[in-house]
Parts: sequence; C-alpha cells; structure tokens
Amino acid sequence: MRFLLFCCLCAFSALGQIKFEPGYYINVDGTKISGLVRNLGWKNNPVAIDFKSDATAPVTIVRISEIKEFGVGSDYVFRKFQIQVDLSSKDIDRLSPNKNPEWQPEVALLKVVTSGKSILYEYNDHNLRRFFVSTSTTAVPEQLVAKEYRLNDKIGYNNTFRQQLFHLMGGAGLVESDFSSLNYNEDDLVRIFNKYNGEQRQDLSAAQSKGDFNVRIVAGVMFAKMAFSDERVQAWSDVEFGQKTIPSIGAEFEYILPFNRNKWGILLGAGYQSYKSDARQSATRSLETEYSFIEVPVGLRHYFFATDKLAVFLNVGYNVVVKLDSHITYRNSAPGGFDNRVEITRSSNVMAGAGIQYGRLAAEFRLHAKRDVLDLVYLDANYQSFGLLVSYKVL
Repeated sequence: MRFLLFCCLCAFSALGQIKFEPGYYINVDGTKISGLVRNLGWKNNPVAIDFKSDATAPVTIVRISEIKEFGVGSDYVFRKFQIQVDLSSKDIDRLSPNKNPEWQPEVALLKVVTSGKSILYEYNDHNLRRFFVSTSTTAVPEQLVAKEYRLNDKIGYNNTFRQQLFHLMGGAGLVESDFSSLNYNEDDLVRIFNKYNGEQRQDLSAAQSKGDFNVRIVAGVMFAKMAFSDERVQAWSDVEFGQKTIPSIGAEFEYILPFNRNKWGILLGAGYQSYKSDARQSATRSLETEYSFIEVPVGLRHYFFATDKLAVFLNVGYNVVVKLDSHITYRNSAPGGFDNRVEITRSSNVMAGAGIQYGRLAAEFRLHAKRDVLDLVYLDANYQSFGLLVSYKVL
C-alpha cells in the first residue's frame, strides 16, 4: 500500500511537469502571443486552450472566440474557420436515405494534418471524423465528402472525395488510378497530399499522437492466501491456508490509444500461477488445496510521463481466470477413512496496479481483490493476492 501511495504521488508530480509545452496562439486581432500551452494530444477539436505566458505565470483559459490559430511545439497547429460540415451518422441503424451530405454551419478549430500547396485538415467531434482541404485560392477549407447511406436494403457509398482530390491534384504527377482506390482515412489522405505537395510538404501527422502496440514478457512473485469454510463441519468452519509466495510468468499485450499524448492504454494479459497449501485438523485429518490457473487481466492503464523514457502508470481492470487442475481435498488417513475432493469451479475478480517504467523495463505493484472460487451453498473459499511484477518490452 505504501508503494501504491508513492506511485500516486510520483504520478501527480509528473503530471505537473509534462502538461505545458512551448506554443503560441494568434488572437482575433492577428497578434501572435507566445508562451506555454497545455498539450492534451487532442482527439476532438478543442474549444479552448490553457495558456501561460511563462513557467511561473498563472494559467489563463483562452476560448475559441479569442483564437484564430494556435500551435504547440512542432506537433500541433489548429486554425479556426466557419465551415460547412456533414453531420450524417455512420451508425447502421441511423443511416439516411439521402445520398448527399447534410450540411451544418459550424465554427471549429481544425487540426492541420499536412500542408504545402494543399493543406489537409481534420475535424473530429467524438465519433464524427471529417477531413477538409484548402489551397492558396480558397479562404475556407472544403470538406472532402465520404458518406454511407441507406439504399433499399443495402448500404450505398458516396465517395465524392476521390473526384474532389482528382480535380485538385490530377495532372501534377498523379493520375486517376491514384485516386480510384483511395480510402477515407488519415494514412491514405496524408500519402496522396504529401505526394502532391512534394518538397513543399510539412507533414505534422508523424509527430501527432498515434496508436501503438506493445508486447511484454512479465514475471514476478505473488503473495497469496486462501480462507476456507465448511458449514457442515465445525472443525472446518474457519480455516486459513496461510500466505504463500508463488511465482508468476506470462505476457502482456497493450494498445496505446491515439490521443491524449499516448497516455492511455488498453491491456490484455495472460499469466500462470499455482497455489498449494494444507491445513491439519488432527494427525489423520487434513485439508489440501491446489489452485492452478491462467489469469487473463483486461483493463485500462494511464501513464504520467516525467521524461521520454521515464513514466509512472496506474491501471485497473478485471481478471478472467482460466482454471487448470484446481481442487480442495479432504484427507482422512485413519483406518477406513477416505479422501473427498471438491473441484474449484469459478474465479474472477478486479485488480489494480501502480508502477514505474523506464525504457523497455517496468516494475509494478499489483493488488487483486478477494474472489470466491467455489460454487456450493455450504462451502466457501476466498482467494486473495498481491505482488510485484517486472516486465520487459519485446515489441
């Protein structure tokens, strides 16, 4: 618990160090104001920014009504426009029968994805993602149109964006076949824009938050105990099998979400553990437990970066446990006695952890909530564990 508290304190300290980065904003009068901007690795188009004139200055909230443009380092540039955006839903149950875009006026800070002779902008409002294009001859970006719509019992596709880009870029080393299979996603659009812009291109997309996939080998020790109760037998009504130190080995798969400066990850793991213990009632009567399982944690992780290599993280999740050869056995070695074996039938619980990562190495304190492993009315067995895990990132 002290280690968990230490990690939380380090996390809040790290959070304070990494939030603000050199940046600027241009106000509605056209004046550029330099300082520090809180870099949130925006997934959605921002409606305000947190700004400080210097490291010791108080934080000022600058709202969209006061901004024409802002930037953070070399990663992000947002520009404000009065645009027409298609708000058509992509949900299958809510598809419109109308093939044409359903335009709505909106004031938005659009993110610059890549620029040059033509600029690719991104609009993102939760699940609504649209791309816009502008050139030196257009004052307001135009949306690239891609729309799914209901066509009788099928789904129709309006991929006008391909014709829009062909009319804009065709003949500049690009032919119609370059556009015919183009998909409406950032990777495809950045590729075609960069090819068209050539040496003039300024591609910001590579520096912006991207999804990533990590694979780690995990090993450690868990401190586990089990409590058992049999309501039918007074002698077995309150049995503590005792704490055991058991090894754990496995793997962890993590997907880093492509926003908020890569601070959030989705976890999926698999680790093998085996707990064995016994309790004796008399010289001839005893209880033995063997609990072997593969623990599959599924959860969320949040990172607090102190430097590019050093981070503190917190995670929470749910353990789906695949039991292997697991049982509790009543043993009676007296003459005429016999053994009675009860199978462990279920086990799952929540977990939480805190740790430190440096480069490819990480260490984590993990706490597992108590879980009931028997599904019988008169028997009760609760398993609980905590431990220290060390991991190495191989991918």
